[in-house]
Amino acid sequence: MAKVKIVMHRAKSSNIDAYGYLPSASMLFIRFKSGRTYGYSEVPKTIYSDLCGATSKGSFFRRFIKQSYRDFKLDNSPEFVFVDGDTQEESGNTPEEISVLNAIRELPTDARWAW
Repeated sequence: MAKVKIVMHRAKSSNIDAYGYLPSASMLFIRFKSGRTYGYSEVPKTIYSDLCGATSKGSFFRRFIKQSYRDFKLDNSPEFVFVDGDTQEESGNTPEEISVLNAIRELPTDARWAW
């Protein structure tokens, strides 16, 4: 199965290590300082933009994302490409990779990312 590249932005946060967004799949990804990575489904790009601009990424996450969007833990993570800063750089995934993400989004939570 194709590996999906996700551009992750390093966060200056005591709780969040990095975050990224795939607009074509409306999926937000957050890697915590614990090393765990979670995906959040059906997140509007405006929420991601607001996260990028938030002074406190952790507070924004707890207030606007954590209880508002369906989450899933990534056990075998996609390929992450880390960049510094809060730019909204796109991932550059191919249409095939995007179709993989869309198919994953339809799987039951316990079957996701078990590739």
